[in-house]
Amino acid sequence: MKSDLLLILQWWLYIFVIGIIFMPLTKVIFSKLFDKGYLFSKVIGIAISSYIIWLLSSLKIVPFFRISIIISIVIEFVIILLLKGYRGFITFLMENKNKFIIEEILFLAMLIFWSYVRGMQPNIHGLEKFMDFGFVNACLKSKYMPPMDIWYAGEGINYYYFGHYVCAFLTLLTGIDSAITYNLMIATIFSFTFSLAFSIGGNMLFITGNNRPAKVIVAGLISAILLTFGGNLHGAIYAYGVPIAKNMGILKGEYEQYYYPEATRYIGYNPPTNDKTIHEFPIYSFVVSDLHGHVLDIPIVLTYIAIGLVLIAGLWDKNKLIFLIGFLLSISYMTSTWDYIIYLTVTFFILCYVNIDRYKFSLHGVKKILLDMLKVIIISQTMILPYTLKFKSMTSGIGIVHATTPLYQILVLWGYQMFLSVFFVLFMFKAVKKGKRYFLSDVYVLILIISAVGLIIIPEIFYVVDIYGETYHRANTMFKLTYQSFIMFALISGYIIVRILSSINRLHIKRILTALFSITVMLPMLYPYHAIKGYYGSIKPVNYKELDGLKFMEDKYADDYGAIRWLNENVKEQEVIVEADGDSYSDYERISMATGLPTIQGWFVHEWLWRGGYEDPKKRSMEVSLLYESEDNSTIRSILQKYNVSYVVIGEKEREKYKKLNEANILRYGEVAYNSPNTKIIKVK
Repeated sequence: MKSDLLLILQWWLYIFVIGIIFMPLTKVIFSKLFDKGYLFSKVIGIAISSYIIWLLSSLKIVPFFRISIIISIVIEFVIILLLKGYRGFITFLMENKNKFIIEEILFLAMLIFWSYVRGMQPNIHGLEKFMDFGFVNACLKSKYMPPMDIWYAGEGINYYYFGHYVCAFLTLLTGIDSAITYNLMIATIFSFTFSLAFSIGGNMLFITGNNRPAKVIVAGLISAILLTFGGNLHGAIYAYGVPIAKNMGILKGEYEQYYYPEATRYIGYNPPTNDKTIHEFPIYSFVVSDLHGHVLDIPIVLTYIAIGLVLIAGLWDKNKLIFLIGFLLSISYMTSTWDYIIYLTVTFFILCYVNIDRYKFSLHGVKKILLDMLKVIIISQTMILPYTLKFKSMTSGIGIVHATTPLYQILVLWGYQMFLSVFFVLFMFKAVKKGKRYFLSDVYVLILIISAVGLIIIPEIFYVVDIYGETYHRANTMFKLTYQSFIMFALISGYIIVRILSSINRLHIKRILTALFSITVMLPMLYPYHAIKGYYGSIKPVNYKELDGLKFMEDKYADDYGAIRWLNENVKEQEVIVEADGDSYSDYERISMATGLPTIQGWFVHEWLWRGGYEDPKKRSMEVSLLYESEDNSTIRSILQKYNVSYVVIGEKEREKYKKLNEANILRYGEVAYNSPNTKIIKVK
């Protein structure tokens, strides 16, 4: 743990420095907030510095090297310095040092905590970790963007990969091995989720003028805890409510131990139907630790929501904020495209209020709304042109859903959020009716409620058509939409609770509501105990392993692990390898994922989705089989030449899949570069 702690601190220090460099920008944007947007400087700094290198690399102007990143950050620092961004900076830091130190400690504590949890089970193995780690390594092996698809040699990645690129960016910058930074990245997003949610929840209350530190902190902590650790009501009902009901004789049958993934696979699974869906939330994502786009985008989403608060409250220049929103949306587009559409819609709602509030319901007001939206779209779409010009859509239109969710299941999944939201809407209706003052934070919370509810309703009516069959037809649509719904609901919870309690003068009513809200917050907090225990077991120090996510291969695939290390030490660019191809979520493609080197064909269903069809991946799979099993030398030669293959892997998975493996024929076209009892690497001449 001591050596890992040094790596965690090294990783944190680089992020800290980036935050300090870009703080002159965020201190201007968030100057009216209680913490001056301190933590958002880290996210904005990483986003800007990584985007600049990505853009230059995509245009083939600057290669994606560590020295390029360092020089770029130094230049960015000098530019800010020349623009006198650091004038009065030391005074600014000293005036706010207590707030900054507290938030920095909060960020670092959460980073260390989840790194420690990941150290209990750090393996980059299972679910979609092979894909996510492979994308990171593909970026690391690439001189220019986009990186070559590790599972479709000769083609670039046709997926939203920017978040994986950011992980690679920080990996290069810090000089830490990617098998460790994979887990550090998960811990960093966990830390950002908690600390940024704390800032947003507290600042929503702060800008109302209710600036008592205790209330601001409570609002922030409620939002942070619910967003980072909270589940839905499934855990409370099925882990506790069902056993109690059975023991009381209300329900019959024996209680089985609660299985935490069921909270994310409820609709269509209990009871079983042909309408299976996915409805995940952050703590589940952090527990299973797939470094997927919807997770990687959380810090950007939270930064966007903070910018939205500044915009609706009129705390900074609207046109400058529109540019920043366009930039953040462009990052979201390349990290998790669904989030771009969601928050472009939220932007529309915000701009509607801002312009109507200023110009009333006039033609000029409508023109201003449309003009502002056009600016956002033009800025965001222009900034992602190098990405979109090389991207092919994986969807084929919009469909009408074949089934809808029973009301009781909606209440199980989103019941406590709906309760708080309805309570707040009624509270606001009563306040306005009595002529009481409302705040711009109230308006923003209502916008987020409308958006969150809409994201739950949409997959009850429409779905985006993809390759998944009728049984899972709306699974991906519900997954991506309701994930953001969960984030919005959690963020506003702290504000709603403290805002309502602060407005009540009658002590007995305040006590009743405090008890009611406390129960509301506690119920979703029953979930993480089962999830963390279910995945990691006991998180006692004696069970700590380490943060290296590939160490598991020493036991599971020892010879392959040696081959991976050899390739990582000797092959520096994205040269093509060949290994056995297999089904998605299997252990096939273990070499390509761990090295970032492209193979001819990888996880089948994934490539079927990314390439928009079944035929080409199937053809490639047949060619891989021919290469390993064919007796025809000309066939082997033509396949090697077609894909410009540099190395052929012959290991346990190849022998397992190809019963007629013809090693002698393959050796005709190369020599053994790496040899161990069970794994060989043949370098093609």
